[in-house]
Amino acid sequence: MLTNEDIGAVLDYPHAIDALYEGLRAFAAGEAARRPRVDVLAPAGTPGSYARFTTADGVVRGGYYALRLKPEVIGWPEVDGVRRLSAHNAAPGHYGGFVLLCRTDNAQLVAIIQDRHLQYLRTAALAGLGARYLARPESATLGMLGAGGYARSYARALATVLPLRWIRVWCPTPEHVETYCAELRADGLPAEPAAGPDEALDGADVVSTCTNSLSPVLFARHLRPGTFVCNVSNRELDASAREAITTVGHLAEQPRPLDLGGYQDGNFAIHLNTMCYVAGTKDERAALPTGSGAGAAFPGKQVSCVDWTTGAARGRTDDAEITFLGDLAGGGAQGLSSGGLQGVELAGLAGRAYELASAAGLGTQLPDELFLQKD
Repeated sequence: MLTNEDIGAVLDYPHAIDALYEGLRAFAAGEAARRPRVDVLAPAGTPGSYARFTTADGVVRGGYYALRLKPEVIGWPEVDGVRRLSAHNAAPGHYGGFVLLCRTDNAQLVAIIQDRHLQYLRTAALAGLGARYLARPESATLGMLGAGGYARSYARALATVLPLRWIRVWCPTPEHVETYCAELRADGLPAEPAAGPDEALDGADVVSTCTNSLSPVLFARHLRPGTFVCNVSNRELDASAREAITTVGHLAEQPRPLDLGGYQDGNFAIHLNTMCYVAGTKDERAALPTGSGAGAAFPGKQVSCVDWTTGAARGRTDDAEITFLGDLAGGGAQGLSSGGLQGVELAGLAGRAYELASAAGLGTQLPDELFLQKD
C-alpha cells in the first residue's frame, strides 16, 4: 500500500515526464493499450449532488497494468456568480481515488496506490511533455489561472522543461493565491499574485488554466503569437480561444476517432465531455451539466509532436504559432476526455512510482494471501 506521501517522496517531475514519455512511446509502437475513461453516476443523498465512479485502465507490455477508480460525490455550486465543480469522498475535504497495479508477466497485484498525487503528476507531466515540443524553447513567463493542486503541479512540471523567470497567478480566492505563491517560492520558483485574470496572462509565453469553472476563463484576447496553451478542461476555453489556437499537438495520435456506437445504451450520455452511464429519474438525469465533444473541437491544424521512431520533435514549426496540447483534455476532433490515454499514462507512471518506492523501502506491506485465492 503506497500513500500520496510515499509517491511524493520518490517520484519527481523529471521521473514523471520520463515515465510518461516511455508509456506513450510504447502506445505509439502498439506495445500498450487502454480502455477509455467512463463515469457511472447515481443521485446522492443531497439534492443536486451525484455519486460518481470514474474508471480508466491501461497496460504496457512487459511492464504493468493499472486500473484507476475514483469514487466521489460531485455537485455544481455557484461561487461568485460562476458555477464550479465540487467533489469529495465521504465528507468535504476528503478524497478517495486509488490505483490497482498489476505486473504483466504473471498478472499479480503488486500495489494499491493512493492516486491524488499520481493524478496531479500525470496531468502535469503531460503538460511538461507538451511544452517540450510545442512551447518556444526560450519561453520564460507563465500565466496561471487557478491556485489548487493542478496549478501547483503544472507550474513545477513546466519549470522542469522551460527556463521560467516569472509565474503570475490569479484565482478568485486571495488566500489560495498567497499559499500558492509561498509554496512555489519555497521551491525556488518566482511566483507572484496578479490583480485579475487579464493581468495574470498578459504577455505570458505559456498560458495555463487549472480551474474548476464550468464557464470559459480563457479568451482570444489572452493569446498572442508564440503562446503555448495547456489546460485541465476544455470547458475553460472560450470558442474565441479555440479559434485563435493555430496548432493542436498530439503526443500519441489515434488512427481513428473513438466510435461511441458500441458504448451507448439507455443510460448512456455525454456529460462534461465524458462518457457516462447515469441512474436516476428523467429530471435527475437532465439536471447534470451537459457537454458536447463536437462543441470542444479545435479548428487549428492537428500535428504530431514526436516522431516516435527517431524521437525527433515535430510539433511547433514557427515562432508565431499559438500552440495547444490536445492530449490534455480531448483537444482532438471529438473533444472527448474519454478519448484520452489516461490508462496508458497511469500504467507507466504508477509502475515507475512502485519501483522507486520499493527500492526505497516505502509503503505498507500487505500479505499476498489477502489477494491470492486457490482453486
